[in-house]
Amino acid sequence: MAWLVMINTLPQEIIKLSIFHLRFGNADCHDRNTVTKIDAQRVHRLTPVDHEECFTVTAKEAYTDEVVGYVQGLDVDVDIAFLKRCGWEVPREVSVPYKIFTHFLKKGVEFKLTADHMAVLAQNIHKSTAFNLSNMLGDMTLEDDIFVQKSHEKIEARLRQYSERFL
Repeated sequence: MAWLVMINTLPQEIIKLSIFHLRFGNADCHDRNTVTKIDAQRVHRLTPVDHEECFTVTAKEAYTDEVVGYVQGLDVDVDIAFLKRCGWEVPREVSVPYKIFTHFLKKGVEFKLTADHMAVLAQNIHKSTAFNLSNMLGDMTLEDDIFVQKSHEKIEARLRQYSERFL
């Protein structure tokens, strides 16, 4: 139980972890697979281990204005350009999901969804299945030239509906 108290005392670290996981499509991090450690400056840090649900109690809390500003400033094209400058030609099967999950995160934050809301939708376990991410994108194929654009439009429309209905 002491480790759970420690996790709950690190909300800024948990917020950072939630943004990272949602951006990369890993919506199944939770307090039973996160290790805490103290770094050289005596600051508690979280290290995710792996799988099956999302985050902790703080996942149900709204993101702060600072976090919202950070998320809205994320730019996939800048990230991919950086990776190319480092010598990695980012394959489509990596860049497309990265673009989709980053857009999903940005729109989720814009529509005031919490990390918990987004994790449920990304894991495809919401009771109203039309709001699950795979169902938002289910009628499209990755080979479609405008897949990313169409997926962005569907995600935005569906998250708007979700926020109006459930928030």
